[in-house]
This record gives sequence, C-alpha cells and structure tokens, in this order.
Amino acid sequence: MLLFQCQVGVTSLVINGVENTILSGGSLDDGYWSGITIPFNFNFYGNTFSSVVIGTNGNIHFGTPTTGGYGSTFPNTSNPNFTIAGVFADLDLRLLPGSVTTGSLNYFTEGASPNRRFVVNYDSVGFYNSGSPQLFYTSFQIILFETSNNIEVHTIALTNTTSSKLQGVENGAGNFGTPVNWTKWNYLLDRDFQMHLDFQDFSYSWSPSNLFIKYYNCKSSCQ
Repeated sequence: MLLFQCQVGVTSLVINGVENTILSGGSLDDGYWSGITIPFNFNFYGNTFSSVVIGTNGNIHFGTPTTGGYGSTFPNTSNPNFTIAGVFADLDLRLLPGSVTTGSLNYFTEGASPNRRFVVNYDSVGFYNSGSPQLFYTSFQIILFETSNNIEVHTIALTNTTSSKLQGVENGAGNFGTPVNWTKWNYLLDRDFQMHLDFQDFSYSWSPSNLFIKYYNCKSSCQ
C-alpha cells in the first residue's frame, strides 16, 4: 500500500467530523455535495458526465441528488440512480464524543491527461448508531479513470458486521445494475474490485490486497 501525503488540489468536504465544504443538501449524517467537477469526461452506462454528486452514505452518483437509497441492493428504480456504491450504507460523518472514528471525506485528481484518476476518499467514516457514538467504521476509495472509464473501489477497512451495505454500480433507470457485495459483510484487510463498463456490457474482477492500490492519506492538515 502506498500512502500519499497531503498534496495540492485536494478538496476536503469533511475534516474530523466537521463540515469543511458546505453541503448541497441534508446533513453529515444523510447528505450530499452536488455539482462536483470531474476534470475529464467520464462515460458511465453510455452517458458522458463531467460532474458528480458525492454522498455522505458511501456512494457517488450522476443522477438526481438524494440523501437516501441505502439498505437495498441493485438494481432499484428508487434514487439514487447512475450510482457507484463504495460502501453504500447508513454512514454518519459526524464525530460524536466517544466514537471510534475520525470522519473525513475528500476528493482529488491524480496523474496527467489522458490518464488521470478522480479519487473520492472516505477516511474512517462511522456507521450510524442512533445518535450515539459510532462503534464501527469504514475507510475506502472510489476511483474513476480517464479514457478507459474504468472504476476501482478499494476497501481499506470495514468493521461493521450487522448493517446492510452495498458495493457495485447501477444505471440511470435503476433497472440494470451489478451488486458486487451486498448484505452484512465486513473487511479488516484491503480488498478491492475493478470494473469496466462499455454501455451495457461490463466486467469486474477482484484484486488481491495491495496489487494496484494507491491509498491517499489526508488528515486534518489538508484544507
């Protein structure tokens, strides 16, 4: 695993449970930031996008912004659609006293055209615990690749075994999707998947730990 130090170009949405960039809707428990620019065109299910919605609940999507949708599998016609699920669950980015999490979320672009990578980094994000301190957490990245339109999800840690959670992709109509992981799984070690979609044709593969992972480490010193 390669740990990158803080670099120019990182946008911190949440730092240690504190909102650093104003939410477009909702809260740090169930909320989102819309209109986030991707610095290249990304083709997803035959549609080209240059911006994305980043949600607090572990997913990014290109459709109608929403705070909900977790707790079900793909496909599902309910919003959000045009969705990439990293660890899509009832997450809570707030840093509550006594919790085991730090609750940070940021994004950045790495590399040079035409091979850039847009990375969304969820770092020690807690699972909602009915307003009490979060006892379980997850860390993962969603990576979009320029030109190839590949998608990678790197699960760094996931300690919750009781909440339903989802990884995978879904199209804009919500009638076609691929759940790579669903229900009550957990990871304590790195586990990653790579996915390539060409309109409705797609494939995905699992990677052993540390095969191609580049995990960006951005703590409270990043602004």
